[in-house]
Amino acid sequence: MNPETSLRFGAHYLGDQLRRFDGNVLAALAAYNAGPGPAARWLREARRANADSYFAAADYEETRLYLQRVIEHYGHYRYVYGAADRPSIR
Repeated sequence: MNPETSLRFGAHYLGDQLRRFDGNVLAALAAYNAGPGPAARWLREARRANADSYFAAADYEETRLYLQRVIEHYGHYRYVYGAADRPSIR
């Protein structure tokens, strides 16, 4: 698959996960990496609706590292492109 096609499929799948998880960016990213089943389970297991409790519930080390990297890069891009305050990831 060429990079352009891969990017389109990835963006479409991430959009599907954002809709599935009602705009919850962290759960959608986890679903993108680990699948929607584990992402939904972690959402149920998180005691509070915040990023820290979601990270604590996520029991796949690879996915926790993926989420941390994506959120970190997201912050860098927002800084570079002069975005206002970082929005909540719920």
